[in-house]
Amino acid sequence: AAQCGHKVTLYEKEPSLGGQMPLSAAIEERCEMGAFVGPFAEQAKAAGAFIAAGVEVDEDLVKSEKPDVVILATGGEPLCPPIPGIESDNVEYAWDVLAGKAVTGKNIVIIGGGAVGIETALYLAKIGTIDAETLRFLFLAKAEDPERLREYATRGVKKVTIVEMLDRAGGDIGLTTRWIALRHLSQYGIRVMTHTKATEITPQGLWVDKKDGRELIPCDTVVMACGTVPVNPLEGRLKGLADKLIVVGDAKKARKAYEAVHEAFFAAREL
Repeated sequence: AAQCGHKVTLYEKEPSLGGQMPLSAAIEERCEMGAFVGPFAEQAKAAGAFIAAGVEVDEDLVKSEKPDVVILATGGEPLCPPIPGIESDNVEYAWDVLAGKAVTGKNIVIIGGGAVGIETALYLAKIGTIDAETLRFLFLAKAEDPERLREYATRGVKKVTIVEMLDRAGGDIGLTTRWIALRHLSQYGIRVMTHTKATEITPQGLWVDKKDGRELIPCDTVVMACGTVPVNPLEGRLKGLADKLIVVGDAKKARKAYEAVHEAFFAAREL
């Protein structure tokens, strides 16, 4: 919008920009996505946009600004399904795990086998494995046999299980990359249970319903990765305070990052 000649102010409630994008920095295969935020912010500043991080928008702020257009890109939040025990101390959310804000035990069950669940599972399973440089050194030095090195590279300190109620995991991952993700799950020893519905969380673990009956999966931590729901608390409150009110991204409908960026770009271009 600033590049098109508009006077733009970007408000962000959190101290840093990017929403969910910085979470990608924790995912080895997607770390480059987290790196986009900085350059995007610099481009916006160079175009003349003013960025105010750590500021929460309310009606009074909008009234004082008297804008012609308000674009709401307030994002989404993790879906919290009505599972008994979900408020227990042994429950964490995938976003918090990837952000380094959650403490997880040795045995972990992840509810949700979509892209976020798989990426979180791989992130956790890699904790305690040796890095590529160390692996290369040990291999060249013939310090261990290849099978032991493979174990060092793919077996960390955590045991991870994914529970997915649909008939397959990774259903929201593109066809060209899904097979790679599933292969990585196998390589890192991650158990994937499909056609399995989480029914109750207890201090002992997660109760699930399967085709052949009910089962308790013992675990120390249950991680929720059940999807995203829109966060849009301002649309109703800001109606009438600007000539045009536009909702974009996950605030409108949860979707992929590229879809949200694409929508926001065209919303700004058409002002």
